Amino acid sequence: MFIRPILLSLALSPILAQAQDPAIRLVQDMHFGGLQVADRGGMITLTHEGVRIALSPGLSPILRPTSQEARFQLSGPPRARFLLRLDPAKPLLAGPRGGQIHVESFFPSFPSLEGTFDTQGQAELRLGAKLDIQAGTPEGPYAFEQVILEMRVQGDREPRVARQSFGIRAYLRPVLKLSNGSPLDFGSLLPGSTEGTFSVAPDGSHRSTPGGGPRLVRGNPRPAAFLLSGPPGSGYNLQLPTRMLLTGPGAPLEVREFVCDLPVQGALPAGTVPFRVGASLVVPPGQASGLYRGLFKVSVCYQ
Repeated sequence: MFIRPILLSLALSPILAQAQDPAIRLVQDMHFGGLQVADRGGMITLTHEGVRIALSPGLSPILRPTSQEARFQLSGPPRARFLLRLDPAKPLLAGPRGGQIHVESFFPSFPSLEGTFDTQGQAELRLGAKLDIQAGTPEGPYAFEQVILEMRVQGDREPRVARQSFGIRAYLRPVLKLSNGSPLDFGSLLPGSTEGTFSVAPDGSHRSTPGGGPRLVRGNPRPAAFLLSGPPGSGYNLQLPTRMLLTGPGAPLEVREFVCDLPVQGALPAGTVPFRVGASLVVPPGQASGLYRGLFKVSVCYQ
């Protein structure tokens, strides 16, 4: 029996997956936030995790505006390696009255600005930097809006390139200074037949309530004296304590209802502004005699 072979001819049409073009998506710009800078200037680092680290005693971070590292979403061929480049490598942030801030270096989440896409062709870049702020740099907003992030991915024949611009910002404020000239003094008091409050006002006046409360027998009650200094027009926010305790021979004495003769929020009308702080002392009957002392804190921050 003769069997004729059957020949099959198959046309193969290969399906080639199109290589994924590299791309960069900006998630957020870089912002160093508010920086309080003394006359001598200083250096500060913003890590790629968004943490500010002051490198000089003349510079410190403040709350507003807030800081954030730069973030980017990178995409390209799965498992492919990529190389990043920043241009310029050391940008200058421009500010008011010709002021400039130097970006000394960048701190990427990828060492040496090299990385690899995951199996989905994705990667995230976080970017921090270090600023060098020279002495006498004017206060105000600073920015460089067109730093270019370039990503190169090696292709079959030549590298494929993606680019994305981002901004770097910072806001400089001069140092606000607060100093104490004299303490809060309630004078010498004689406890009353009932618990009462002895109050010293910022203008120096004083009173005891109720009628059977403590009585002034000696001394000159006076409020605490402070000086607030900074550039005229600077917005400030004073923070007074809510209560504190005086300690001495007997039970601790409570001081409360702190008040000052300067608005707790406002703008400095002059370079140096004096103000005074008063409060109320609670004195129970039968309180042990002797000297009672304590410390309270008044703080100032930018509004």
